[in-house]
Amino acid sequence: MTRRPQATLLAGGAALGVATVRHLSRRSGVGDAEARRRLPGDDLVGRPLWVSTRGITIGAPPSAVWPWIVQMGYPAYRAGWYTPYWLDRLQWGITDRSSDEIREDLQSVSVGDRIPDSLDRSVFFTVEAVERERALVLRSTKHLLRPMRSIDFTWAFILEPIDDRTRFVIRARARYAPRWSWLILGVPYGLGDWLNTTNILHAVKQRAERHAAAAHRLTGDVHAEGRMRSAGRTPGQRPTRRRGAAGVCPGSRSSPPPRPPI
Repeated sequence: MTRRPQATLLAGGAALGVATVRHLSRRSGVGDAEARRRLPGDDLVGRPLWVSTRGITIGAPPSAVWPWIVQMGYPAYRAGWYTPYWLDRLQWGITDRSSDEIREDLQSVSVGDRIPDSLDRSVFFTVEAVERERALVLRSTKHLLRPMRSIDFTWAFILEPIDDRTRFVIRARARYAPRWSWLILGVPYGLGDWLNTTNILHAVKQRAERHAAAAHRLTGDVHAEGRMRSAGRTPGQRPTRRRGAAGVCPGSRSSPPPRPPI
């Protein structure tokens, strides 16, 4: 193979790699229309320099998904971000694990609340918008990575009902300075967003579907118990078999008649 074809192949492979990384750093799990669609929180950061949109469909209604969204935050104070423990340790040195349960004490947030994202609470999000079972929009100017000097970052968690399922979309928008910092941070930042947000999407899906299935089974057991009580039986009681006219259960073998005396 001559040098020119080799150079062409290398250039083509490099271009394909760059295009793949650029795609993953900005979108996954969504089509063109969904990626371009306007979502709550889009008006907060004007003319963003970076936008990512990622989505997943969950086999549970928004009412079963929302409790997992609203309780998120740094795991020492809230339920965590549901990213794998090993990844939290590797990236940020976090020693607390994300919750596998719905925290009743974390089910209410209001506009203006701070959602901590560091152990010393110096890094945090501010709640910019909240619509129960529909949208939670967080904003931060604290998530700086060198050589950034400033950042305006929004993180929107959007739920849309689809029959008895939910479309869960996460959108991030950022404007930062200096602009050249993206030459250094662009690839790791975008791939980090892909890795972390994809884990969040799948972890919420697993938790919501598992919890919804358990609730469905419990509801089924309660309904079955109610039917038994209405039939005059207690749970666990075996049904009484009806007897025929001769006192023999239908379908059972009756005793042979006594032999007449000889």
